[in-house]
Amino acid sequence: MSAARVPVVRPARPEGGFSFIEVIIALSILLVGSVGILTLFAIGVDHQIQRRISARVEMVRPEIETLVQQTVDGWPVGQPPPSRTVEAPLSVRGFSVRLRFEPNEARFGGPGYIAWADLLRDGNRLRTIGPFPAVRATTSARPVEPTGAAPR
Repeated sequence: MSAARVPVVRPARPEGGFSFIEVIIALSILLVGSVGILTLFAIGVDHQIQRRISARVEMVRPEIETLVQQTVDGWPVGQPPPSRTVEAPLSVRGFSVRLRFEPNEARFGGPGYIAWADLLRDGNRLRTIGPFPAVRATTSARPVEPTGAAPR
């Protein structure tokens, strides 16, 4: 007689896949990474806004310098600057400037002024620009003769 074959029972193989704990750990790592990336996006947006404002400031800086000089030249000779601030619109839509003046003795001994400009966007102050040194460009209020003739 021949020996009967006894079937060999092998232990059941565990099914492939991840345990619940492994999934939770992987999701928490992804969450921490995502939060870190979101903060970088917020910082990037803030820097982009600051660069746009800086570009606009550089666009209007020559215009502000001209306004400062025109304001100083428009004061009556010998009069101190007005105690109030001077506000004027700028060429860039939505922007205006508020000028504040402080007396400052010029290097050559004449009256000079230091101007500080508050850059405004829709009435809200963005930043202060300055200082802008200014001295009177003319010494009298009489117009200069274009021909070079002596004043009467």
